[in-house]
Amino acid sequence: MEKVCFILALTAIYGAVAQNIPTYKQWIPNTNYNNPDNWSKKRLPCSQDTITFQKSNYTVYLQNTLSVQELILPVDGDFVLEEGFTIEAPPTPSSSPTSSPSSPPCQTGGSPNVFIGDIPKNWFNPSNWFTVDGPTGSSIPGKVASNVMQTEQIPCLTDTAIFPSNAFAVNITLPVIVGSILINGQQYLGQQFANYLATPVAQNQFYFGFGASVTVQDSTCTNSSGCPCGYSGGVFQYEICRQSICPRISCSKPLAPPLGSCCKICGTVMQFSISSTFNITEFEQQIKVSFLNAATNVLYNIQTTANGTVLLILQDTNNGSTSGTAAINVGKNIFDKIRSDKSFNITSETLQGSDGTVITTKPTTPNNAVGVGVGIALAVVAVILLLSVAYYLYFRRKSADEQDLSTATTPSRISKRINNLGRRMRSTLRGRTSSSLLTSMELGTRSEAEQSVVDVEDKAGLSYENPLYKTTVKEEPETAFTLQDTQDPTAIYE
Repeated sequence: MEKVCFILALTAIYGAVAQNIPTYKQWIPNTNYNNPDNWSKKRLPCSQDTITFQKSNYTVYLQNTLSVQELILPVDGDFVLEEGFTIEAPPTPSSSPTSSPSSPPCQTGGSPNVFIGDIPKNWFNPSNWFTVDGPTGSSIPGKVASNVMQTEQIPCLTDTAIFPSNAFAVNITLPVIVGSILINGQQYLGQQFANYLATPVAQNQFYFGFGASVTVQDSTCTNSSGCPCGYSGGVFQYEICRQSICPRISCSKPLAPPLGSCCKICGTVMQFSISSTFNITEFEQQIKVSFLNAATNVLYNIQTTANGTVLLILQDTNNGSTSGTAAINVGKNIFDKIRSDKSFNITSETLQGSDGTVITTKPTTPNNAVGVGVGIALAVVAVILLLSVAYYLYFRRKSADEQDLSTATTPSRISKRINNLGRRMRSTLRGRTSSSLLTSMELGTRSEAEQSVVDVEDKAGLSYENPLYKTTVKEEPETAFTLQDTQDPTAIYE
C-alpha cells in the first residue's frame, strides 16, 4: 500500500510537467572585465598593471571602478560601461597598495596584462555550457554528473540557450537548432532571432563558419519518456569530442564511451528498453529517493537515446583502485529493483560495470507474449502445410490406382489375354488328340499315328478363331477315312 501511495504521489507531483520538460543550458564565457579567464595573466589586473585592449570587434563589459597604472585602448572598439563606472589613478609607489573592486592589489609589482576574452568561444565546446534550473540561471541542486555525456552538455534541439549578458562572443561552426534563446533576459523565438542577428550588436556576438546557422524552432520536449539531444554520433559528436578534455581514470576495466559520450567511464552504465507508458521524470525521482540520496559519493546522469532506450550512468568520487566501486554497487541495487518491480515500465535492462560485471535480462512484458504468439501461429501453419501435403499425396496415389484399373479393359490388354487363352486351348487340344490317337495306333503303325497327330495339331491350330480380330481360316476338304486304307490286322498273322 505504501508503494502504491508513493507512486501516486510522484505522479501527482511530476506528472503534470512530464509532458512539457524544459531544459536550460547557460553559456559560461563572457567578455566581462571582471572575469579572470579573460586576461593573459589568468587573474584580474592589479593597480600597478598595464592593461591592453587589442583591436577587435567584440563588446567588453566594464563594471565598478577601474584603478590601473596604464590603460591602452584600441582605435576602434566597443565597451559597455556599467552605471557608476569610474577610472582612478593608481596609488603612488610610496603608499600602501590599495585597490578597487575591479583592481586587486599587486603582489609583486605591475606587469603587462592583455585582455583576451574577446576571442570567440566555440558553441560545441561542452565546457562552455552548464545546465541550470530555469531562465534565472541558477545551478541545478543535486548530484547530476553533467560532464559524463558531453553531447548532452550542448543545448539540444528542444532546449533553451541562455546568454546572461550582452557581453559574449560565440563561434558557431555547424548548423544549430534550439528550442529558444534568452539574451540578457530577452527571449527570442523563430523569426525574432533571425531579425536580431541582423543588428550590429548581434554581429559582434555571433560568428558563423561556412555552412553554419542558428535556427530557433520554438519547441520543447513533449514526450514523457524524454527526448534525444540530437547530437549523438556523426559530425556533431566528432566536433564536440574534438574539444572535450577527458579526465584521467584509474579503474581496472573502464567502460567504453556510450553513444553521446567522449570519455571512458569508471562506474556503471545501464541501458533500459521501455514501454509506451514510461515516464522519465518519475523514474528519475524514484531512483533518487530510493537509492541516490543515500549514496553521498555517487553521481548520476540519465538520458534518452535516439533509438528509444534510456541510459543511466553512475559514477562516484572514489580515487585509485576503488574508483567506480560505489557506483557499481548502487547500480546493481537499482538493477535488481527494476527487474523485480514492473511498475517502472521497463521491459528489459542491461548493466555493465567497470569491474567486468555484465548482467542482461530478456523482455518479460507483452512484447514477449507477442513473440510467443507469433511462434505458435507459425507452428500451426507448418502443421497445416504438412497435413495438406499428406492429403495431396494420398489422393494422388488413389487416383493412379483407379487409372490403372480403368486401363485394364483396353483393347490391347484384352487382345493379350485372349492370345494367352488361345495358347492354353491349343495345349489342351494337343493333350486330347494324343489320347484319341493312341487307340488308332492299335489299328495302324506307330509312324502313321504320329503323322496323324501332326496333322491334327495343324488342323487344331487352324481351327481357332480370335473373337476380336475375326480371322477367316480356309478349311481344307476332309478326306474320308475307312478301314480300307489300313492294313487288315489279321493279315499280320497270316
